[in-house]
Amino acid sequence: MEGQRAPGGAVTGRRPRQRRVSRGDLREEALVAAAEELLRDHPPERITMETIAAAAGLSRSSVYFYFDNKNTVLAAVVHRGISRLLAGLEEALAAEAEPPLGAVVERLIAVILDNWRSYGFVFVAGAGLLSRESAVRAVYDSLCGRAARLLAEAVRRDRARGVPVEGAENSDELRALALTWMTERTFHQLFSRKHTVAEEESAADALAFLIRRGLGYP
Repeated sequence: MEGQRAPGGAVTGRRPRQRRVSRGDLREEALVAAAEELLRDHPPERITMETIAAAAGLSRSSVYFYFDNKNTVLAAVVHRGISRLLAGLEEALAAEAEPPLGAVVERLIAVILDNWRSYGFVFVAGAGLLSRESAVRAVYDSLCGRAARLLAEAVRRDRARGVPVEGAENSDELRALALTWMTERTFHQLFSRKHTVAEEESAADALAFLIRRGLGYP
């Protein structure tokens, strides 16, 4: 067995430890995954701790060990859904590091639209709980804020590289946050009802234009 070199160059004879996934982690993930699948076919009000436990193949008491109530489970589902979307945005921004942000906005909107097509039922359910469930509201505020910071950081990088960007620099993050919520509201209204692919594409085109201009790009 090969050893691991210490900072001074000596071989320690040990391999770096990897974090083990505990049985508790797997159970918690199973509950979140089960709740997500239930949301695909049922509105939040028809989901209970009992149905979540049954769908996960666990006892009712197991759910309460990891979550205080149904809405904290649903908040975890929303967190997972938005985190997937943010990971896609981060990947797209990393892949398009050289062109200015204004040139890749369409790609970012395509990532968002793909996520709404796959997980719109999660986002619609989460948005329906925003006004009355603090746990869900906290998830949305945190992750939408993170999305806005991603955009604002990309704008600041462009400014530092000499890319012409209109608007006051100290308002970059505020404008990005407003545009993030505008995007969420637009797709929410669309995916809350029956609609066509043409409507999705029209919404995506309109959002790309508004985001590009709103962030100060021509």
